[in-house]
Amino acid sequence: MMTTPIKRRNMLVQFLLAIVTFGIYCIYWHYSTMEEMARTNKSKTNPVLMTVLLFIPFANFYAMYIHASELDVISKSSLNKLLGLALYILFSPAYWIVCQLELNKLAEASASSGMPRTA
Repeated sequence: MMTTPIKRRNMLVQFLLAIVTFGIYCIYWHYSTMEEMARTNKSKTNPVLMTVLLFIPFANFYAMYIHASELDVISKSSLNKLLGLALYILFSPAYWIVCQLELNKLAEASASSGMPRTA
């Protein structure tokens, strides 16, 4: 039985936190979701490195690609990693919403099936 560390997050609370913290919450969200997805996928992705890369020109595209790749592996949605990357680059809030909705589905599915959460 696979345990899932995916945490369900309220979209309205996230939106308000992003506004109140002047976007700093978005950086925290990127880190925490990357960590959850990497742990669930059992990948060797370093969430700290991927978060730092967001601040380096051109390397930030790689960090976004890895985030979209982790989401592609973990979710069953029609949003593949290249479409996710394009959405992340062109309109980040849309990617944030789609990604979090997918993660919330996974968190709810694991909670309803009785799987223990580690986060």
